[in-house]
Amino acid sequence: MRISQVILFVLCFIFATQFAHAQTNSAALIDVRISVVDANGAKVGGAVVSVYDTQDDYNNDSNPLISGTTSSRRGRVEFVGSIIKQRTNPYYFRVTLNGQNQSCSVNSFTVTSTLVEVSTAIQ
Repeated sequence: MRISQVILFVLCFIFATQFAHAQTNSAALIDVRISVVDANGAKVGGAVVSVYDTQDDYNNDSNPLISGTTSSRRGRVEFVGSIIKQRTNPYYFRVTLNGQNQSCSVNSFTVTSTLVEVSTAIQ
């Protein structure tokens, strides 16, 4: 009888640990969509969007967390289930087109839910 109680306890512990781990991982997955348009509102394809953890990294153009290229059809880059986490501090992003940094109407976002959508106009 004692062995069966130990086995039951171990199985319950393993199940609870795995369930807690799955809950933590699913809550941490954030999808970020950044759309880039030009001054006339046309979608911009082929722009490289780099996301930075801090304003210092953004200012120094160093240590991007993640980068991607906007699609020509939508002018949008999507970071699905990315390393970006929910927090109160903003993330910063830079848009580069044809190797040149672009001045943007918006260059930061704060994660308050599992889906973040940002639109920025390049000058």
